[in-house]
Amino acid sequence: MSARDLPGVEAIRPGDLRAYLLGGGWRREDDRPGLVATFAREADVPPDPDDPDLPARETVRTHVLLDSSLGDYRERMAEVVDRLAQVERRPAIRVLNDLLLPPSDVARFRIHGDGMASGAVSLLASLRLREAVGQLLLASAHSALQPRARHPRLSMGPAIELLQRCDEGPHERSSFVAKVVVPVPPSIGGLAEDEPYPRRVTGLMMGALLAASLAVERGRHDDLLDLAEKGVSSNFLEALASLSPPSDRAAVEASISWARTRPAPTAAPSRVRLSAESFPVFAEAARVLRARRVTAGAELLGYVVSVSRPENDLPRPGTVLLACDLEGVEGTTRVRMTLPPPWYQVAVEAHARAQRVRASGTLR
Repeated sequence: MSARDLPGVEAIRPGDLRAYLLGGGWRREDDRPGLVATFAREADVPPDPDDPDLPARETVRTHVLLDSSLGDYRERMAEVVDRLAQVERRPAIRVLNDLLLPPSDVARFRIHGDGMASGAVSLLASLRLREAVGQLLLASAHSALQPRARHPRLSMGPAIELLQRCDEGPHERSSFVAKVVVPVPPSIGGLAEDEPYPRRVTGLMMGALLAASLAVERGRHDDLLDLAEKGVSSNFLEALASLSPPSDRAAVEASISWARTRPAPTAAPSRVRLSAESFPVFAEAARVLRARRVTAGAELLGYVVSVSRPENDLPRPGTVLLACDLEGVEGTTRVRMTLPPPWYQVAVEAHARAQRVRASGTLR
């Protein structure tokens, strides 16, 4: 379908189009002020069986109107979209969708397989899947700041702010797709090591999906417990388990369209497939990670329920049992601590007076 037949072409902003072209390897051929700018790039040419000596690449050009109030603006924009679709070998509608969004990484979670041709799922399943995608991104945003096997709370300020800036992408046909649009600023300076936080989050999320998928595919399920540095936390695995497709004969394909206003990352995959039988493994790995969690800098509030120390051995540490509430655990939890003599005596006095105490340290 030509872009001339697509609604919304006239809504493309000249500035967004220029950033898209420059990020996609196009160069501006003229720097003169005016109403039209010419961009060019090298593109592959399909081989001609009748003339094998033709070059494999050629220079292609497109012209961009810089004033959206001009009468033929829509027609000229449609021509640019069609040229981009030809060069990128993508449907014009996909190109147009990218141009109408702000510079963004667009992650798509597509459920396909038996019974999914219509793209319809139950309302409850749709809510669950969309919530799972949000939690995947939020868990990755926390791991990008501080890699951990488990994040006690998904409440760090930069991660929450990033999620609030994200949008849900437009609906697609022929399968159920949950799509999240993550704004990414354009490249300035061209230094790959200076990736902005949103790009580090999306790259980590795709890498974590691949690492988790490979661990299950290779039958090395224990590896899921040691992938914190790759972004696989218990929070990530819980969200991934919630992404389970409605049918046992369906699969989830995660893919991402990297923002074309900065170079695509070389280390992160652009597509990962997750089979239906993987999701129970993700759920079990999340449960095991929660059970064996180690939380540095944990802070507990509770009451001392017992103290013990060998009689007449005052210089030695004592054992204290603290009753408190732990996030993610139902009911009251008892935490055992070994305290040096001065702090043990504080616990003894708090126990005698039934006073609430505060304890901080590494929780295992």
